[in-house]
Amino acid sequence: MKKKILIPTDFSKNAWNAITYASDLFKNKECSFFLLNAYNATMHSRGHLMKDKAEMLSFETEKISQLVV
Repeated sequence: MKKKILIPTDFSKNAWNAITYASDLFKNKECSFFLLNAYNATMHSRGHLMKDKAEMLSFETEKISQLVV
């Protein structure tokens, strides 16, 4: 059975280390990784934060895709 692994992240350096560690730990297993990022935005700043988060998510997705073998 294929494992599904949820990795909570805040996209910090420590979180990146956790993603790398999980990738190495399960490199010989059939599994899927799912990243979870959650935050609470105030009503007046949601539009600005969403743009920043989208850019950061795009950047982090590119870094993570380099891990995929």
